[in-house]
Amino acid sequence: MKHLTVLIFVFMGIISNAQNDIITKEEFKEIRKSLPSGVEYRYDPMDGKIWVNQKKVLAGNGGSYQSSLECYYQIFKLEGKLHLGKPRIVIKYVSSNWMFMDEIMFMDGKLKDLNNGIGDKLIIEFDKNDVDRKAHGGSISETIDKILSSSEIEYFESIIKKDNLCRIKFSGEGKYSIHVFMSKEKEPIKIFFDNYNAAKEKIK
Repeated sequence: MKHLTVLIFVFMGIISNAQNDIITKEEFKEIRKSLPSGVEYRYDPMDGKIWVNQKKVLAGNGGSYQSSLECYYQIFKLEGKLHLGKPRIVIKYVSSNWMFMDEIMFMDGKLKDLNNGIGDKLIIEFDKNDVDRKAHGGSISETIDKILSSSEIEYFESIIKKDNLCRIKFSGEGKYSIHVFMSKEKEPIKIFFDNYNAAKEKIK
């Protein structure tokens, strides 16, 4: 009987801690009010967490297919205290043929410089075994979803301040495809990092 009583108290303690680690719908509304707009806030009632997503940026290759880039992060509770998840990035390559990509390179700069191989470069680090590949009728997509490293965050926070073009080069199996997004299309990325930095100040 004594052991049963102890187990009941332990079980009740686990339930109590779990309830403390859930963001309620009312708390979600207050958190959303306190942070900048321009991003999408989604409340997950099953896990009691908040997902914050950047507006998707589309990058074309001059044809009928557009690849995309989107950053996001999570707000969650742990031991009754709010925490921020690390920012993540989703990059999707879309085409008619498989690339089996193993490298993604960004290059930011003026058109004349880019045409001469000059610009601010970043190679995204990812495991090619983690690429999500899907067929969609007449097209295919290859997608990575990863935590941004500190150097990758610094790169994106740097290029969003510049009125430049940005090229994305997808490479794999001896092939490559270059997609481009214009300077005005960097705005959603800027809004996302402004939001994330504001959230870091409020949630410590």
